[in-house]
Amino acid sequence: MAVFRVEKNDNYTVMSNYHLRDSALSLKAKGLLSQMLSLPDEWDFTLSGLARINKESKDAIRTAVQELEKAGYIDRRQTQDESGKFACNEYVIHEQPVTRLKTYEYVVAGPNAVPDDHDAVLDPPLLENPTTDNPSTGNPSPEKPLTENPTELNKDISSKDNKKKNKKKKKSEPEWKPERFAGFWEFYRTNCRGEARLEAVKAWDKLRPDDALIDRMGKALQRQIRSPDWQNGIGIPYASTWLNNARWEDEPKVLDGTQKPEPAPVDYF
Repeated sequence: MAVFRVEKNDNYTVMSNYHLRDSALSLKAKGLLSQMLSLPDEWDFTLSGLARINKESKDAIRTAVQELEKAGYIDRRQTQDESGKFACNEYVIHEQPVTRLKTYEYVVAGPNAVPDDHDAVLDPPLLENPTTDNPSTGNPSPEKPLTENPTELNKDISSKDNKKKNKKKKKSEPEWKPERFAGFWEFYRTNCRGEARLEAVKAWDKLRPDDALIDRMGKALQRQIRSPDWQNGIGIPYASTWLNNARWEDEPKVLDGTQKPEPAPVDYF
């Protein structure tokens, strides 16, 4: 394991280690700020002056200065010459970040003016090992913010809901020959059984019987309702089952082994 020892001499600088512990700063910005704090007050704090004592270019120095300025370690003010023209920038270097409100007094009096209590705020340090006690949640934004037009969105939802309702809603009247179905249903409901009308409508539209088949079904029902089983309420199917299974084709039961029931009078639907 490597061991590093630091040998100190008399030529050293005393400064706060605040910025050295600030994990929000890059290593380049920490080094430049440390160097600037070590220089005398009368030194030429310009980009050219800093570039002369470093290997970096003016652009690299400018990037580091902008980072420190954004973090609050440097205040910059545009100076003017005696004629009122813009001169060089004047920098004020802080050991700890200071966020100043750009009030009229500060802009006019300059960065050396003593600010009011509300005019300078010392930012809390962002340390390399931050504490986790009582974390601040702030005002978190929703995970999926609503960006659509609420009115249009409601219209879309209503339209979809209506489509679902219409799709789920079963038809109460058939599309195929509704007047003939009305006669069939009235006969079946009265003489056979009257449950599950909607299912019968569905079966009727699926079958789509022509007039000739409807006449066959009427004759078959006249015969079937006179059978002993149906007379006793045995084996009478739902109307939908009767239609789906073509029960009009059922052979009538023989009563004595040779005779079939007498044909019913033609008074069906």
